[in-house]
Amino acid sequence: MSKDEQEKTGVSKLSSKERTALEQWLTRFTIAVATEAPRHSADAGAADLTIPRDRNPNLTPSVNPKFTPSINPDFTPSINPAFTPSLNPDFTPSINPDFTPSLNPQFTPSINPNFTPSINPDFTPSLDPTKSRWTGFYVFDVDAGFIGVAVKVKTNERVMLFFNGKGKWVGYFVSNDSRGFNWFDLKGEWIGYAVFNCKDSFNLFDKKGKWRAYLT
Repeated sequence: MSKDEQEKTGVSKLSSKERTALEQWLTRFTIAVATEAPRHSADAGAADLTIPRDRNPNLTPSVNPKFTPSINPDFTPSINPAFTPSLNPDFTPSINPDFTPSLNPQFTPSINPNFTPSINPDFTPSLDPTKSRWTGFYVFDVDAGFIGVAVKVKTNERVMLFFNGKGKWVGYFVSNDSRGFNWFDLKGEWIGYAVFNCKDSFNLFDKKGKWRAYLT
């Protein structure tokens, strides 16, 4: 880009760090557009984990926390459990499955897929996004890399099933009854939690409170 073009677009006013971030995003955007397959509705079809354009942070900056500070917990304290104790299970026992048995699948069989076949995709194929139509969220790491999908369970709205990017079932989320979810592995071990981002989606933190991913 020439100096004149930089002046006209405002790029010259960006800091070195901001310019690098913009260049990285433009590179990912170019690659994504070049390799983009035909898109489908948010209610994806069977055997289809293709990401719709409006849910893809590499194509739509408004769903990418790095370009939208209001959904980025590093810039918005009200959605960061490190600064808002009511969102942090370490400081709020009512959303902590170690202190509230009704939120813990090891004590509440109705939210444990190992004990309730109707929320287990191995016994209920309609919950498997590679075999049936599904609704839910796409999951990305903090660098906008696609890592999976969270499938809503229509028969139990307290539960979402987590599948990796290849469609393998790897865990699940259970509502904390306070607009968020706790994240469990297939053995029912608590490994993290999802915090509502005030824009109809969630940021995903590990059990220690480190921001790991986000849902779109």
